[in-house]
Amino acid sequence: MKLSFVLQLLVLGAAGNVSIATAQSAGTFSATGDMTTPRMGHSATLLNNGRVLIAGGYQNVPGGQHCEGQLHTPYFFLDCVSRVTSAELYDPFTGTFSPTGSMTGAGLHHTATLLPNGKIFINWGSSAELYDPSSGTFTAIDRMAPGGGTATLLTNGKVLFTGLPATLYDLADGTFAATGGYAGTPGNLGSATLLPDGHVLITGDVGCCYDVGQTEIYDPSSGTFSLTAAVFTGAPFFTATLLPTGKVLAAGAGDANDDNFNPIDAGLYDAASRTFLRIGSMTMARQDQTATPLPDGTVFIAGGDFASGSSTEVYDPAAGRFFAIGNMLSPRFLHTATLLPNGKVLIAGGLPYSTTPASTAELYTPPSLTPSPVLFSLSGDGQGQGAIQHAGT
Repeated sequence: MKLSFVLQLLVLGAAGNVSIATAQSAGTFSATGDMTTPRMGHSATLLNNGRVLIAGGYQNVPGGQHCEGQLHTPYFFLDCVSRVTSAELYDPFTGTFSPTGSMTGAGLHHTATLLPNGKIFINWGSSAELYDPSSGTFTAIDRMAPGGGTATLLTNGKVLFTGLPATLYDLADGTFAATGGYAGTPGNLGSATLLPDGHVLITGDVGCCYDVGQTEIYDPSSGTFSLTAAVFTGAPFFTATLLPTGKVLAAGAGDANDDNFNPIDAGLYDAASRTFLRIGSMTMARQDQTATPLPDGTVFIAGGDFASGSSTEVYDPAAGRFFAIGNMLSPRFLHTATLLPNGKVLIAGGLPYSTTPASTAELYTPPSLTPSPVLFSLSGDGQGQGAIQHAGT
């Protein structure tokens, strides 16, 4: 079975098993073990064995290697930052974190992509490496991907990097190759969302200095980009989440070049009609929050800068509304939120409105706990025949 067909099954399986929970139900938050290292701006990647790889990030440390000006403007209070080069694993069975390997690269920002063979591709821009969960080791890659932008695993098994220029990584031979040029002005590329038809929705983001990117669609079959309806063009740091309906929820931004800038805005991108429609507001203004799709079809949104970094809410696509659902144990932004195989969400690290990033972590248990879909290879090597395991079936 080809990878593209398996991934389509995953989307259809998730959509066909949607049971929208009562949106007003809060769920519960509970503490889990602390990370071995405080960090913010890190990555969190669910591995095929159910563990979570926490990698990189940075800390706000006096005398750090990088001072303001290298971070985007909302973090004016971060005088200097120090890179975190360590990595660790979260074990959901024991609720503990433990160190793993030693990364070969370092930087303030990176991408981490789970490949079909189970390894993690980490791109720093100036360097790249692979993490092997079976050995717990990182191996440097000679060829480098472009810096900045996003990383998306395509249905053909290649990885699209939206740096300058746009580049494809081919797992089969370990090579990078340029793909088509952008249809518009790339600016800062804020998010990339793999759509059910295999295309990629790439959105603009003001990032630092309001260098606005346009919204584009990448077609992997032709290797070309084309412009599409603007998704919050000129907006900072919003999240883009694929819904079971095939639409993309964009939340937490407005027009930063507009006097009416409203970081509470939300909208839906319709891939079928290539249109974007503002749908109202979240319950609270947010920036650098996380948005995690849950197995019941809702989207769990947690933390963020602005009003209250501990608040959370869910978007219910059936009701077309956002509902506040309570507070995390700690305020956080620049944290990570990872859906675990048991249906719970691991929330780790971030900045709790102090000069020191958090090492704490907590679990969100939805009111209707449904194990998340699992995509796995029957042969165990990430190749060939695949299957979906959902809710134990």
